[in-house]
Amino acid sequence: MFTRKDYLDGNVSHSEYYTQFVTTHIFNIVKSHFTEGEIYNAYIQDEHFNTIHLSVWDALSYLIHQDTKDMLRSVGDYLTPADAVCILKQACKIWADAVMA
Repeated sequence: MFTRKDYLDGNVSHSEYYTQFVTTHIFNIVKSHFTEGEIYNAYIQDEHFNTIHLSVWDALSYLIHQDTKDMLRSVGDYLTPADAVCILKQACKIWADAVMA
């Protein structure tokens, strides 16, 4: 796994770092809240999903389980609100890319 230091030192991209925390549980969070069409349309408008209000991402972050927190801890990180949003958005990006393929 990529460490927080790897990420901060620029050895891995933002996408690579946060993808490693996208689990089935994370996919289930986003898929239970958004439809495929909503994710596709949001991604087309802005690849960073900034058209979805931050309050939505913040609310979804409370659904992240301890296993994700443990994964973050194992690479020298911890779950902040910003990390939660990045992980959730990365799951949506993976989903959108699959829909567009």
